Formats: sequence, structure tokens, C-alpha cells
Amino acid sequence: MAKTFAITTTATSTLKTDAKGHTEAVFSVTNTTSRAVRGIAAVKALGSTKQEWLELTGESERDFAPGETEKQFVVTFDAPVTAPPASGAKPAAGQPTPVAAADKYSFRLDVAVATNTDEDFAESPVVNVELPAPKLVVPPKPFPKWIFIPIAALVLIGIAVGLFFALRKTTVAVPNVVGMTLDDAKSTLSGVHLTPVEQETQITEKVPAGQVIAQSPAADSEPVAKGTEVQLTIEGTVTPVEVPDVTKRLITDAREKLTAAGFGVVEKSTDLAEGLQPDQVVSQTPAGGAKAKPGDTVELVVAVQRQIQVPDVVFKPLALGGQQIVAAGLKFIEKDPELAPANVAPGNIKSQNPAAGSKVPPGSTIELVAAAQPTTVPDVRNKKIAEAQILLQQAGLDLGTVSGTVNQANATIVTITSQTPAANTSVARGARVNVSVPFVCQFRGCFNEPITRIDFGAIKTLNPGIKQPLFLRRQSTEH
Repeated sequence: MAKTFAITTTATSTLKTDAKGHTEAVFSVTNTTSRAVRGIAAVKALGSTKQEWLELTGESERDFAPGETEKQFVVTFDAPVTAPPASGAKPAAGQPTPVAAADKYSFRLDVAVATNTDEDFAESPVVNVELPAPKLVVPPKPFPKWIFIPIAALVLIGIAVGLFFALRKTTVAVPNVVGMTLDDAKSTLSGVHLTPVEQETQITEKVPAGQVIAQSPAADSEPVAKGTEVQLTIEGTVTPVEVPDVTKRLITDAREKLTAAGFGVVEKSTDLAEGLQPDQVVSQTPAGGAKAKPGDTVELVVAVQRQIQVPDVVFKPLALGGQQIVAAGLKFIEKDPELAPANVAPGNIKSQNPAAGSKVPPGSTIELVAAAQPTTVPDVRNKKIAEAQILLQQAGLDLGTVSGTVNQANATIVTITSQTPAANTSVARGARVNVSVPFVCQFRGCFNEPITRIDFGAIKTLNPGIKQPLFLRRQSTEH
């Protein structure tokens, strides 16, 4: 997996500490991706290096803008230089005593993505540090305590006083110039006979440009010799860049274009209007062509198809369910009633399509199926067509297709041989029952004709209860 960060260091060769075992290494960290991330830095002691010798100056967690934005981390190394002789034996009185041991130590800087520290992290090149060669000090022979004690005390006091005044003339305390402008910092340091040096420029965007954000030596360090250089880190200036114009683009393309230019993106939605496509950018802030700092956020207003959640109208009366559908900004149509379970009252809504909770565009049509009043299909076999019509109407049913040979001559005398649905079947009121009558071959063969309206005057005379004329199919097979 590609790493988010890349780390380099100026300490490409072995660093040598000063007499106090102090040195520093500067690391540059680059965000190699096109997104803004937060990084966590940590110093790793290697080999015989003690972790307490290492310190990361400044904040360990920092935000990284997309692209080639560099941030610098300074690691200080402070190791004790006093060590016992290699043999561990104490030197004899009057013999040289070692006060420092030469050795090589190493460390590195690790930077990880704050949201994925275990998998997405980078390691810097290893930095090697060499302590100075040990210096041998010959301790003074102890002055006999029994001789000239008062004289020795006066001499020591005089030496201490002399050293105190001598040091006051050659060393100074390092003032705190962090937070000052560069000019004020230089003036303050020069005023105490120290040499200000602009070490580097960093962009944190937390303080005004041109302000000192770090110094070395620090203000709380030991007094230093006059003329010592004080390294200053200065807040840099962010150069504004032009914001791309992404209006009228689809949001995916707009987001990619802005991210590539180093900007963040937030989105707001607006209802789809005439002349716009779904997911098209309507407007942006800042506008295209304006200047903004890399890492700033561009707000996009995106046209989206407004969706309406379909209300739940199952089990409700058909009229009430229809009113709720219309009130939600939708339309409805009534489908043919169907038989429903016993928990759905006749006339109430049995089912709806789309289902409740679905998201649909405004004005969409919802199909509603009401629960039908159940009825039982009568047995019309061996009945004349007119008789069957009366029986079906009494049961709340309609006569459907009549298959067989039927015409004006035999409509009142043909007998039904079969029916669909079958007798005693439970169906919805208003359903149609299809029947069959015998085929009769006429003339030189049997023939097929489409459904035909015939004169039922005679049938109505025999059966006044018939409410509508019948459409019968006369069918036969040609010989």
C-alpha cells in the first residue's frame, strides 16, 4: 500500500554533538496524496540510544494540506557525556579521570496518519550521532585539611567570586523571542550580544506571517557565550491560488478538479430545476477565478432530484389512503380489487406499489389495490346462457367470455358445459366467469369468428333481470 508521507532529513552524515552531548536534526515531511490529512510524529530511539535523550520540538500532531506541502520537525539529541572507565574500576588518586565516552547512537522520525497509525506510516532515514571523545581530567590533589584551612577558604572564595564576574562578562542568558516579528527578534538578540540567524521558514497558518515560531537555543537553556548564533524559525507566507470554475459540471468531476488544485470540498443540495441535470453544480463559493489559499474549502451547491417518501396506506380505507398519497405530492390509481386476508376489511387498501417508505420523484403514481368483497361462484353448468347471467349477477359477478358456437338462433337454447372459475370457488365481487358451450359445425365446415354482439331481445323477454348485453365467442374447427 502506498504511504501517505515521505520523510527526508538534512542529517545525511553522522552528527557530532557539542561538548554537552547536544545536537539537532531537521526532518522534512511531505504529504504525497491529493487529500488533506492529519499526521502524528514520534521519535524512535534505535540501538543503545535512550528514549529520554530525544525530544521532538513543537507540536507532534499537524495538519497536512494536499500535494507537495512540506512541514519540518526538529529533533534534539541530549546525551550525558560523563561515564565511568570501561573497566568499571575507580582510578587511583592523582590519576586522570574520564569524564566522557565516545560512542555512536542512532534514531529516526516516524510519521503516521492520525486515522490509521498502525498501517499508514513512514520512517525517516536513520540519523547517526557521535559523542565527542572523552576528555581526561586530572583531579587536583586534596589540600591537607589540617594546614592553612582559613587561608584555603579565603582562596576558594576569591576564586569563586572571580569566576562569577568573569563569566558574567563572557556569557549571557538567551531571551525568549518566540512570538516576535523577525525584526524585533533580531533587535532583541543583538541587544544582548547574540547573533540571530534565519534557519528556516515554515507554514503553520496558526500565527501571522513573519513571526518567530521557534528558536534554538531555547529561552530556558543555560547561559551561552556572547556572539552565539540563535537559530530562528519564521512563519512563512501562503501564496493564494486561483479557484477553478466548476459550475455546470457534474459533482464528481467538480470535486476531482478542486481536490487536484489543493482545495477541500463541501456540498449543499438544492432541488432539481428546469435546465439542470441531477448532480450538476449550480453555484460555488468562492467563485471560479477568485484567489484562495491552498487547503481552503470550496462550497458547492448541487442540483439533486428531490425524493418523496411514499406514505403507508395499507389497511386504510381507499378514499383516505388516496388523500394521503395526494397530500404527499404524489398521484394514485385504483387497480381491480382483489381478495385479501381476513385482517383487511373489504374496501380497505390491501397493497400498494411502490411500497411504503420507498423514495420516488414528486408526482409519481402509486398503485392501490383494495380488498374485494368475497363471493362464491355459482354452478352454471347445464344452464342456459341467460340463466347463467342471472345467477352470476345475483352473486355480484359478471359473465365473461363464452367459448363455443353461439348465435341468435341458438343463444336461448345452448347449454353451458364448463366454467372458469369453478363452482363454489371464493372470488372477488365483480370478477368475470368464463363459460363454454358445444361447438356446432355448419354448412361445409366449422369456422372461427371473433366476439360478436347479438340480439338478446328474446333473452331479455325470458329473463328481465339481465342488466347488460353479452359478448359471445363463436368458435369451431374448420374441416
